[in-house]
Amino acid sequence: MTYWNYRVIITNGEYAIHEVFYDKMGNIIACSQSPIELAAESMEELHNQLQWIKEALEDTPLTPDDLPIAPDTPPKVNDGISIDDLERQLGLSEISLVEV
Repeated sequence: MTYWNYRVIITNGEYAIHEVFYDKMGNIIACSQSPIELAAESMEELHNQLQWIKEALEDTPLTPDDLPIAPDTPPKVNDGISIDDLERQLGLSEISLVEV
């Protein structure tokens, strides 16, 4: 299971809040490229974000050395197959709906 939290990251002498993602062992696996923008759909959600930011301020700030190195090229994405091809592979294209 992966999880995330807000963390302070220091880059070029500037402190900013980022989303940081961890693997099930607690190792950092990624972080947001840009600092968070504070916005919410409700006051409760905004209050929760502020609480999480407060927790981030109480934790040790991270530096780029604490983060995994980004790959030079993005990972290859498999385009997959169309839903029609999937239905044919599963033998579902032959099935028709029957009204009850």
